Amino acid sequence: MSEAEDLKVVEKGIYGAHLDEWEYVEEAAESGNPYVKMVFAIDDGGPFDGRKLTRNFSAMPTALGFMKRALIALGAEAEAVSDDFDTDELLPDLVGNPCRISVSVRKYEGEDQNDIRRVLAPED
Repeated sequence: MSEAEDLKVVEKGIYGAHLDEWEYVEEAAESGNPYVKMVFAIDDGGPFDGRKLTRNFSAMPTALGFMKRALIALGAEAEAVSDDFDTDELLPDLVGNPCRISVSVRKYEGEDQNDIRRVLAPED
């Protein structure tokens, strides 16, 4: 993929993808709060195949529901995603797992950028 294609914004839609990598960040630069950075690779064979998009999930107790839904969509057992789950134990087993990502486009400093709105279970 060329550098220009890498910078092209992914059109709004739902794409087949997989969890490519993740990282636990102890302290966000802006808020100082912990979060989990998840990188998803689109792999549905369409025009954006191979593109990677990132979604940060807050690890703060008030926002954990968003991350828990994503982890369950990636194949984690609901029981394993309890209030005190350990990302270091759970996430390595989810890397490579299929999912779908709902992608939107927004303006940031005058430029179009992508957001992953939701992580969904793969289609059956």
